[in-house]
Amino acid sequence: MISGSSESKIDTLLYYAGKGINLAQKNNMREIIVDFNMNIALAYKAGKDYKNAARYALEAYKEALRLNYAEGIARSGYTHATLCFDAGAIKASLQQISENLKFARENQMKKALYVNYHLLSYITSFTNNSLITDYYAEKAFQYTNDTTLSHTFTLKVRLKNAIIKGHNEEKLYYEFRNRVIKNKTEPALDEIAFLVDIANTYRKSGQAQKAIAIFEELATANIKESLFPENAFYAGMAAAYLKGNQLKKAEILNQEANKNISLLYNYNEYITILETDAIIKEKKGLPLEAIKAWKEIYRIDDSLSNKRDEINYLLVTQLKNLESLENKFESINRENAMQRQLLEKEKRQKILLLSLVLILIIFSLAVYILFRKLKVRNRKILKQNKAISRQTESLRESNQIKDKLFSLLSHELRSPVAELITILDVNEWKNKDSALNPYFKSVNLKAKAIYNTLDNILTWSASQLKFRKTDLKPMNLREIVHKSLEINLPYIRQKNIRITNEVRDAVVEANESYLMIIFRNVLNNATKFTLAHGEIRLYSVEEGDYSGIVVQDSGIGMDPETLKSLFVSTQTSAEGTEGEKGSGVGLVLCKDLMDKLQGKVEVSSRINQGTSVKLLFKKEGLHLFLGDRDVS
Repeated sequence: MISGSSESKIDTLLYYAGKGINLAQKNNMREIIVDFNMNIALAYKAGKDYKNAARYALEAYKEALRLNYAEGIARSGYTHATLCFDAGAIKASLQQISENLKFARENQMKKALYVNYHLLSYITSFTNNSLITDYYAEKAFQYTNDTTLSHTFTLKVRLKNAIIKGHNEEKLYYEFRNRVIKNKTEPALDEIAFLVDIANTYRKSGQAQKAIAIFEELATANIKESLFPENAFYAGMAAAYLKGNQLKKAEILNQEANKNISLLYNYNEYITILETDAIIKEKKGLPLEAIKAWKEIYRIDDSLSNKRDEINYLLVTQLKNLESLENKFESINRENAMQRQLLEKEKRQKILLLSLVLILIIFSLAVYILFRKLKVRNRKILKQNKAISRQTESLRESNQIKDKLFSLLSHELRSPVAELITILDVNEWKNKDSALNPYFKSVNLKAKAIYNTLDNILTWSASQLKFRKTDLKPMNLREIVHKSLEINLPYIRQKNIRITNEVRDAVVEANESYLMIIFRNVLNNATKFTLAHGEIRLYSVEEGDYSGIVVQDSGIGMDPETLKSLFVSTQTSAEGTEGEKGSGVGLVLCKDLMDKLQGKVEVSSRINQGTSVKLLFKKEGLHLFLGDRDVS
């Protein structure tokens, strides 16, 4: 029955819903009619008028079918099935579920499959056959997008079986417990249902303390937010306390569970509440009230046994066709999947074949183009080789002419200057007491400077142009320094420079002519840039695999910029302290010859503080073979 206030509200809803339906029909917005009928059905359900609620849900379902409105069919069909069950029309409910599942499968509506299988699981729970209940629940979770929830349900079934059979379930429970109720402020409905089911299984198996522990932990969670029926929770918790001999807690929670409970809708919980109440009365020493409670339990159980039989019968008859359709549908799906796989395989094979043909064509074309290019390139290379051969022959002839010319120039330039120096040396010796002797002496020094410059230029030019093996042999640095000093000594004495020779015996692998040129040029530079009455010091150094000498002068020194560019390239020669001229190739020649000997040159200098030139050579036996290189 509906109260007066509720009836008035429904009449108002029917009035405005009727107006809405008329407007929807006039404006050809028929999908809205489905929504209006659904709202009316839900209003009747709120007033617990399940028959009228089911009638309007059926109207919504039929209208959705006429419109082929898929979402409306799924929603109204599910609502009609639940309302039929609430109204006690089990057959109509199961028929509707069968239609819902068929439609959802045909249209691949996973959510509709999930809720309808869940409803089947709930309906079968009234048969007290947990195997069927779990079977349909498992089917439901196959269609959820939450794979974690599906795995948790499977784990819950395994855990229940282990508890019932008395197996060691600790490891399973630990794994299951880590999956559920991670957020107690917003717990999920399914997770609470799973835990309550496990707690009740522990209780029925005589493990009251484990059941109590689960219920007490759930009591701290926000169960109302999850929409889980509180009376079901309190009924299980009261029964667990009773099993644990906590009579007072059991009585308080059992009274809470018995509030606002519908006999049919919460059949299992209601029987649990009555059984708990009967046992409490027995324990409190109220045998008459306990007997009365047990009689009530037996009466209800007898009156509902027919309902359970009806559900079992209808499950067998009505759902038999559904299972057949499901098997057929799954068989068709498997066949379709196999067909799709074969088509995909065939498609891949065709694509692969076409790809191979295309690759073969491209490869053939590329080979052809490459062959044509190679042919053209080979012709070009052949022409270039002929041209190179001609150029090589021409260069060889030019080199021969150049060598002859260079030898001729070297002889024709050096010989007159050498003869002039000899004449000046003899004249200086014969007329040493003559008044003209200083003049002859000056001319002699300048001639020797010209010869030295000429020798440097010719040696450097030869080293850049000729390619011969270096004639390396053990050389004593002290002896080579002594010979070089003999050549440079007149120039050094002319400027009254004090020379200190501290060079010791040290054998290195080198070329004598190279060493003479290097020492002569370094000594010449030291003399050139040292003021009269200055000092030049020569001494030995040893550094690992190298032996060498240092030529240190007290001359005018160099700035950092000049020091950086010292060996970069030939440059304009700076004038000496007495206006001496140079060719600008002396130090570059030294560096070039040192590189050919695999030696090192290090120069340090400061303005007005002199310059130090360190010359390092490979020790005897450590020199690497140079091969055919420009070393002359």
